[in-house]
Amino acid sequence: MKKMIQWVLAVTLVCGASIFTACTSNNGDNPVQAQRQIAIIAKNGTVEYWQQIRSVFESECAGKGVEALCYFTSSDFASDEQRQAVSRLSAEAGSGLKGIIYAPCVSENGETADAEVAALAQKLGIPVVVIDNAVATDSPLASCPFFGTDSKASGEALADKVMAENVAVFAIGNGPGKERAEAFKAKKPGTVVCYTTKDQVAADVKATLDGYNDFVFFNGELADAVLSLLRDTHKNVYSFDVYQSFIDEMMVANSYFKGIMGQDTETMVLKAVEAVLNRAAKGEMIAPIYYTINDFVTPIPDLSEKIIGKWMVSELEGQPCPTNWKTVLTFVSPTQAYGSLSDFFSQSWNVKVLADVKIDGNNVGVITHDEANSNVLDCFVLEISDKEMLMSSDWNVYVDGKSVQHEVYGKERYERINKDYQQDILGTWEGKVTSAEDEHSDGKLHRWEYKADGTYVYYNEGDAEWVAQDDALAEYFVDGTLLCTRWKNTADSEEMREWWEIESIEGGVMKWKALRQREDGSTYTATFQMTRVK
Repeated sequence: MKKMIQWVLAVTLVCGASIFTACTSNNGDNPVQAQRQIAIIAKNGTVEYWQQIRSVFESECAGKGVEALCYFTSSDFASDEQRQAVSRLSAEAGSGLKGIIYAPCVSENGETADAEVAALAQKLGIPVVVIDNAVATDSPLASCPFFGTDSKASGEALADKVMAENVAVFAIGNGPGKERAEAFKAKKPGTVVCYTTKDQVAADVKATLDGYNDFVFFNGELADAVLSLLRDTHKNVYSFDVYQSFIDEMMVANSYFKGIMGQDTETMVLKAVEAVLNRAAKGEMIAPIYYTINDFVTPIPDLSEKIIGKWMVSELEGQPCPTNWKTVLTFVSPTQAYGSLSDFFSQSWNVKVLADVKIDGNNVGVITHDEANSNVLDCFVLEISDKEMLMSSDWNVYVDGKSVQHEVYGKERYERINKDYQQDILGTWEGKVTSAEDEHSDGKLHRWEYKADGTYVYYNEGDAEWVAQDDALAEYFVDGTLLCTRWKNTADSEEMREWWEIESIEGGVMKWKALRQREDGSTYTATFQMTRVK
C-alpha cells in the first residue's frame, strides 16, 4: 500500500523560483561539515511522474541523513537544461557528494547530457546510477547500473489484464512507449497501434471510436487528454502511468476506467540511492504494478453476506431515479442472482433473469449467458448497510468474447426491498390516478385483472358493465415493489410500456407512485389508488 500512496502524494514542484533550484533535505542530526550528498539530474519536473520520483528521492535521502540535490528540467527533451544542471552541480556540490542519479533527456535531434555527466563523475571520482530509461549502448554511461521498468514485460503484463482481443493502443513513439506497445501487440495480434502526441491524440482516438471498444494508452498524458471523450462514448480504458486524475476517474466517474499499470517509482528510487551509497556495479529491472479501483478504497468485509437480498435503484449520480429507469437485483447467494428491468430505450423485457455472480473484493460481477453471448454488469460496491448500497457500475455485451455494447451507469444508490407484492397483486382492481399531472389523470375509473401467468386484462367501462379490451399483448411483472406493464392495442401497433412502484397493499386498497421525468428534465410524482373488486 505504501507504493500506491507514493503515487497520490501531493508534491511541490520546486523549492525556489527556478526549476533548477537545488532543493536540499537534511535530517538535522548529522554534522553539516561532513554532510553526505546525492544529486539527481532528471527530466520534466512539471508532470506528476517526475514529481513523485522527486518526492521519494528527497524522503529517502532525509531518512538516511543525506542532502538531496535536485535538478529537473522543464520538458522531456531538454538535454540542454541537463547540461546546465551539470555545470551548476559542479559549482554547488560539496566534498561529500557521493554520486549522481541520472535520468537522461534525449532532445529531438538525439542529443543528451551523457558526456557531461560522465566527465563530472570521473573528475570527482563518484558513481553514476541511471534510472527510468536506459542510455544508448555507445554512451559513456553504458556500463553504469540502471534501474528502470522493463518496457517489454510491461506491455506484455498489461496485455494480460485486458480481456478484449481487438484493442486500440496509443503511445508516444519514443523508445519505452514504442517497446511497450509492440510487446502488447505481440500478445494480442488484433491490436492496432497508433503513435501520436498529446496535441494529436484526440483526433486519432476519434478516428478509431467506431472500430474498437477497448483503448490502451502507454503514456498518461495521452490518456488524460481524451478521458472525457472515452467516458462519453462508453469505452473501456486502460493506461500505463498513474495520475491523480485517473484515480479520481476510478473513484468518482465510473468503472469504465478499468485499470492502471504504473512504474514502481518508490522501489526504483530507493534501489538507486542504495546503489550510489554502496557504489554498486549492477542495476535491476523493476516490475510494474497494476492498480484497479480495489487498490484505492477500503475493502468491505463480508460483502458476500451483506449483499444477499433484493435491491432496487433509488438514485443515479445523486439524483432520484425515475421509475421507468429502475432495475431490481436480487442476490440469492454469493454466486447467483436474478434481475428485472424494463426500459424506454431497448426491446429488453427482463423478468427475473438468472445470472452468475462473482465477488472479488468490492467488485461484484453479474453475468448472464445466452449461447455465444454474455451480458456482464460490472459493479463496484462503495458502501453497504442494512438499508442502502452505493456502487458504480457499467454493462457490457460480449459476442464471441468481443464487446459489442458498453453502457456506463456511474454511481447508483440502491435501497433494500423487504416487500414483494407478486402474489398480493393477483385479482381484479379498479381505481384512478390521484395526482393532477399524469397522462391517466382523466378522473375516470380504470379496471385491471392481474393473472398468475404474467398477463393481465384491461377493462373499459361500458354503459352497463366493464368490457374486456382485446389487446394483442398485455403482460406485466412485479419484482419486489416494482410493477412493469407492456401492451399492444392491435397486432401491428407500437408496444407501450408503463412503470409504477407499489407503495402498499393493505385492507383491499392498493397504492402506487411513480417518479416521472418531463421532456425538459424536471420531474413530478404520479400517484394511483385502487380497490380490490374480486
